[in-house]
Formats: sequence, C-alpha cells, structure tokens
Amino acid sequence: ILLLNRYLVDSAMTEDTPESNEIGSTDEMDTLLITSTSVDASKTSVSKKSYILIGLTALQYFSISATFSIMAPFFPQEAEEKGLSKSDIGMVFGSFELAFMTTSPIFGKATPNCGVAFMFVAGSLVTGVVSILFSVLDRSAPGDTFFWLCVACRLVQASGCAAFSVAINAFMATEFPKNVAAIVGLMEVSSGLGYMLGPFVGGLLYDAGGFSLPFQVLGVVVILWTFICMPFLPYNDKPSENDAKASYSKLLASKEMILLIICSFTCANMMSFLDPTVAPFLEKKFGFDQMKIGCMFLAISGPYTFSAVFVGSIVDKGYGKLVFLLGFTISGITLLVFQILNFESRTLEISATCACFALLGLSLACMYIPSFPLMLASASRITPGAELTTKSLVSGINQTAFSLGALTGPVIFGGFVFSEIGFENSTSLLAIWGLFVAILCVIYWGLSRRSNAYSSDQLSTEAATEDEGLISA
Repeated sequence: ILLLNRYLVDSAMTEDTPESNEIGSTDEMDTLLITSTSVDASKTSVSKKSYILIGLTALQYFSISATFSIMAPFFPQEAEEKGLSKSDIGMVFGSFELAFMTTSPIFGKATPNCGVAFMFVAGSLVTGVVSILFSVLDRSAPGDTFFWLCVACRLVQASGCAAFSVAINAFMATEFPKNVAAIVGLMEVSSGLGYMLGPFVGGLLYDAGGFSLPFQVLGVVVILWTFICMPFLPYNDKPSENDAKASYSKLLASKEMILLIICSFTCANMMSFLDPTVAPFLEKKFGFDQMKIGCMFLAISGPYTFSAVFVGSIVDKGYGKLVFLLGFTISGITLLVFQILNFESRTLEISATCACFALLGLSLACMYIPSFPLMLASASRITPGAELTTKSLVSGINQTAFSLGALTGPVIFGGFVFSEIGFENSTSLLAIWGLFVAILCVIYWGLSRRSNAYSSDQLSTEAATEDEGLISA
C-alpha cells in the first residue's frame, strides 16, 4: 500500500498540471476521461498532505474491513450457543448491507454541509467504539436479547462505515480528479486484504483471548488510526455556489446515471451470489473440505484484489467504458462456462474450475472499479463544475446501488434460485442478466455517441452557413 501511494505521489509530481485538466472536445468527453470533470487551476496542485492522507486512509480501510470480517470464524458457533438459528445468524451478517444501503444517500447529502473531516472522524470513531461494545455481547442474555443487540451493533457500525466511505470517496474525487479509478483500486486492495486477513487474525485472537479480544483489538486500532489521520484531513472544504445546486433529483433524472446504477447493482449481485453458493457447489461436486474451499475462494478474491490498482490505472487513461464492458462480457461468459464444465479427468475439471474463478475475480474488478469514475463523468455533464456536493451525492448513489445488489444477490440468486435450480443453472441466469446489461450499455453509449456526432455536424453546418452569409453581405 505504501509503495503504491509512493507511486501516485511520484507520478503526480512529474505531471504538467496547467493544461492537463482542461475539458477537451466532445469526443474527449465521450471517452469518459476522469479529466472530463472540470477542475479549476487552483485545484490542480495537490499537496503532499493529501497524498499522505490517501495512504493513511488505505490503512484505515484495511482496519475497518478487518473489523467486519474478524467474526466470521467464531461468531456462528458462539451465536448458536446463545440460541440463534442459522437464519438469525444470516440476519446479523446481512444487517450490515441493509444499514450501509440506507444511510449512504443520507451521508452523501450531509457531507458537503458537515465537511469531509467530520464525516471521516465521526464514521471511523463510531465503527471503532461499536466494535469494542460488540466485545461484551457474549455476556448478554441468550435468545432474542443477544440477537437484537448484535443486529443493533452491526447497524450502527455499518452506518459509521458508510459515513467514512462516502466522505473519503468524495474527497479523493475532488482532490485527485485524474486518478480517481487508481485510488479506488488502491482502496479495494486495502479493503480486500482486510476482508481476507480479518478471519485469520480473528481466529488467532479468539484462540488467544476468547470472544472479546478480536473486537477490542480491532476497535482500538481503528480509533488510534483515526487520531493519526486527523492532522491531514481537509477542514476548509465548502461547496461552491454552482455546486450547491446539485441534487439527487437532477442526477437520477439522467438515463445514463440510471444505467450505471443498474450496472453497479448487477456487479454486486454477481459478487455476493458467490458467498453462499460456492462452498456447497465445491463440496457436492468435488468433495472438498473447508481448507480447499477456502483456497478456491482465494482464486476469486486474489485476482480481484491485486488487479484493482492496475485496472484503475487503465480506467484513468480514458478506457473506462471499454474496461467496464470487458468486465461484464468476461464475467457473463465465465458464468456460462460452469454449465458445460464436465471433463472425464477430475484434475482437469478442478483446474478449469479454478481458472474460471480467477477470470471471474478479474472481471469483477473490471466491473466495479470503473463504476464510480463513470458516474462522476456522467454527473459532470449534468452539473458542470462538479465539486464536493456533486461528488458526495454520486458517492452516496454508487454505494447505495452496490449495497442493494450485495443485499439482494444472496437472497435472490444465492438463496431462492440456487435452492430451486442448482449452482450451474443459477450462474447461467446471472450470466444472461449481466450480458443483457452490457448490451444495454453498448446500445445507449452507441446512440449517445451518434447523437453527439450529429449535433457537432449540425453546429458546424450552421456555422459554415452563417459565415457564407456574412461573406455574401
């Protein structure tokens, strides 16, 4: 993470800022470069303080992600001893996405008024403090009392995480308009590592000190890291007069924004579908034990996590749409391949399944990383001069769409559909849905490009006619 942050600092210091942030022609706008968001000359010079904050934030993302995933190895067993059913345990885990989805648009609206620094600090502290409070829930009464206390803690904790995420996404989009996708990728690396290593760390701490120790340690780490970040936070971020006119109604009136929301929702569907379905599929098909199933999960999360920054750097070069469509296409084809995976050789079939999982992880990165930059570029055309307010609203929209997909994916495709028609048929339906969304994007962007080209030709023709009239006069 620190090396990647150093790379961003060095690349930024060598760039010529005066001309690089100007809005180009209509064709440049259509490629959805991140530079298509208009940036004032005063905004082009980024301080080292901001780069330091991005590095510290990446580490905070790691800590917060680990805070939510540390309970995976031991909480189900502890909860069953407290009298919770499997559905109750699922609700405890699922309540996170529900709160995240509900509060993200609220914090997106509140961030410009409260400020990035306040939302960052408040969200982080709430997450850390509630994690410490969660550590004492094993002393509560069993049954409904324990269940509702767990749900309440997860709801409040997820709200804190939403405030932190919305604020930092708005900040980096405002401060680093040319590197939004790369920084999103950096945050995904941090978050992915946190989710991957969290269960391992949680298991070690649980063995060392029982139920309370994992939550206490991670809660203290999040709180301490918040205080370390505080001197580097922006405290003078106020929306401009034009930017203050931005609203959810204006953004959601855009057809392109609605299309991108559907894309983000679909990406989350595909991601979250795998969580409850891969383990039963591998256990039934190959007879894998828990360790081998965990390794197969790494085949998905590994390529996703470690390709995120690379994918982000490609998106920042102006290939956002191409990467986006490539991700949907590869994921759709890969999910369809599960339907025909039937080799005589067991070794060959396992290898093919592992390769499909790796391709799926890479394609999910190609789908998720461009979503926020593409929404920002779309918003910049809806509200020219987009700054903190617009970017906060876009951050809230993106996180809400993704959380809704992450909440419904396990329920619809991973629950009802999977139980009715099995893993292979479920992946086929999901693949068809993803490819349909990709086709919608191609049609819309193709028609938009044609419309822009026609408008440009019409303006050129009118200008030429007007010049001829002046010459004749």
